[in-house]
Amino acid sequence: MDGVGEDYRRRAFAEEPVELRRAANELATTSTTTLQGEAGWCDRLYPLQEPRTKQDVSKAVVVHLDLDCFYAQVEELLDPSLKGKPVGVTQKYLVVTCNYEARKAGITKLMNVKEAMRKCPSSLVLRSGEDLTPYRSYSRKAEALLQKFGPVERLGLDEFFVDVQALVDERLAAGEVPQHFRGHLVGSGTSVRADTRFRPQDLRSGASSGTLLDLNPPVGAEATEEERRLAVGSVIAATARGELQQLLGLRASAGITVNKLLSKLVGGLHKPDDQTTMLFKDADLFTATLPVRCIKGVGALTEQKFKSIGVHTCLDLRAKTVAEISKSVTKGNQELAKFFHLCSWGIDPSRVVPKGPPKTVSVEDSFKSLEGYEATMKVLKSVLVPDLLTRLREDCDQHQRRPVTLTVTYRTMRMREKKHFARKSLSCAFPRAMDTPEVSEACLALLRKGLGGEAVFAMTLLNIGASRFTDFKPETGSRRPTTSVATFKAFDVRDGRRIADGLTMKRRNYGKNPSLLLSKQQTRTLASTGEIPEPAESRATPSSLPSIQSHFRSPGGRPSQPAAGRRSAEVGLGIDMEILKEMPEDVQREYRNALGSRKRAREGQGGSIRTFFAKK
Repeated sequence: MDGVGEDYRRRAFAEEPVELRRAANELATTSTTTLQGEAGWCDRLYPLQEPRTKQDVSKAVVVHLDLDCFYAQVEELLDPSLKGKPVGVTQKYLVVTCNYEARKAGITKLMNVKEAMRKCPSSLVLRSGEDLTPYRSYSRKAEALLQKFGPVERLGLDEFFVDVQALVDERLAAGEVPQHFRGHLVGSGTSVRADTRFRPQDLRSGASSGTLLDLNPPVGAEATEEERRLAVGSVIAATARGELQQLLGLRASAGITVNKLLSKLVGGLHKPDDQTTMLFKDADLFTATLPVRCIKGVGALTEQKFKSIGVHTCLDLRAKTVAEISKSVTKGNQELAKFFHLCSWGIDPSRVVPKGPPKTVSVEDSFKSLEGYEATMKVLKSVLVPDLLTRLREDCDQHQRRPVTLTVTYRTMRMREKKHFARKSLSCAFPRAMDTPEVSEACLALLRKGLGGEAVFAMTLLNIGASRFTDFKPETGSRRPTTSVATFKAFDVRDGRRIADGLTMKRRNYGKNPSLLLSKQQTRTLASTGEIPEPAESRATPSSLPSIQSHFRSPGGRPSQPAAGRRSAEVGLGIDMEILKEMPEDVQREYRNALGSRKRAREGQGGSIRTFFAKK
């Protein structure tokens, strides 16, 4: 990727006219250094389609922040004894990420656990990353911290775009122009390489064949407006990284440019814990030899479509018209075709847009083979449904809303044999009683419906999700929330502890049966070194929720006393009025009559409302 001497251009243009084929052959034998000194070399070799849209460099300043080896950092924060040791975070049989101590030992992302243990048999510490709860918690904290610098758009759990334009304007108006850029200033001739073969857009700096300015280069007296603004942006990025380190203990790398595309591409060039700035005038040559996979929205399938029309790099893409791209790649989507074409020139018109609440909250897991309804129900009740309800409680606390629809998506071994990525989804109304037994039964009912009563099956993937959210509307004049709100927000049904933040909960596990989480080979390998994660205590999955008080349990298993000033609320003493309005009128009337008997029930003069509803 850092050179242009590969022969793919010859193959790509084998069917093109002789003139273009000759130009491709010339490009394949010409070095980047030689081309840099030749004015208009792109125009000489390619009949390029110049974009009509130009990048606005007079105002925009976008910072991309990437939390270095994020999962491994969180594990070190949760267990400080891991610092300085090679740490890998696993999901199933893969090391999904590892810290830099582990990378020095030759371990890479997405490496097989068996191979990782062979490379570092004595000192490698493995932690299960199946439960994303602590990672989500730290991600939310990082996003909240960065919002002081400008609008934040989150990309996954560990990446953020920050639009610092307003803050740059403010500092320039106050005369705060730095004398130096903070971090690296990358030039057009800097060679790059892909960090892994799985993600060619994750670039790292290689040996420089062209211009790579020194660390913290000066801002000259004749600096352009773009240079002055990006210099201020580099100072802001350094401040943001410093606060992430001091307040949260998280190290981050950053890229500072005039748009999202370029800031993400240059942000990882000097990982870890560093930052890079690039001027837009260098974007043309910088992006020319990058594969089209580096463009946002170009995945494996789209990349294959581009290759089918001879497009391998951004320079190849520049030679195509928007109409050609639309016809062959984007299925007639002119806007998407135009976006791809602009990105090939380093132009990204998209803005930093903070994302609102997610439209869907879901949890998913895959299995080698989960046979029968009994095993499936066990996983639902002990792992997936509690995880989903925990996430929904967090979502409720943050956004004051509740789901309307429950969706189950699954894949069986038979489906996988027919089509590897086949999935089937079914939906129903989300159970009104948001507890583990009710939701588990609803999920199982959907599975029975989807499997058509099939008794023998092997489940390989299971996803349950909540969607179509509606706002909570507590009963007017009531100081205490309705029962559905109270029970929904009050407990953690997985282990009976109140949720203080995302880090106090137990991590996802499969009880005493690690074979559901680890492959047999992984289990044997880890057992030989004593690195199998300790099985957590079995979680409380009550068949009913008699009272909130009973779910606050101390480590010894005894019910804890309710906090001072808080009464123990029984399930059934209130009901969401929106749900009540949907019930038949006679049920509403009986319920209101039953409310009047609450006082008598406490005095022993009648039945409780919970008893009343239990009979319905």
